[in-house]
Amino acid sequence: MVITPLKGVMRDWLDWHAFVVPGGFVAFHDARVFKDGWTDPEWGSVQAVTQILASATSSGWELVEEVDSLIAIRRAEL
Repeated sequence: MVITPLKGVMRDWLDWHAFVVPGGFVAFHDARVFKDGWTDPEWGSVQAVTQILASATSSGWELVEEVDSLIAIRRAEL
């Protein structure tokens, strides 16, 4: 089976995000498209983070910072 980059990023997220303590952070690089940048909307990392952010608020995560292609999200405190 071939794993596409999107599937790989999502698998990493699904396998590991539960281990982040409340108040803890996760950073994603090459995860956003920005002006004059190098990333592309078709990249798996961009697609995965778009999906993660779409459900972030309802799943207890919030966007903390976004700089160029890097984003940081934080798990809500209990």
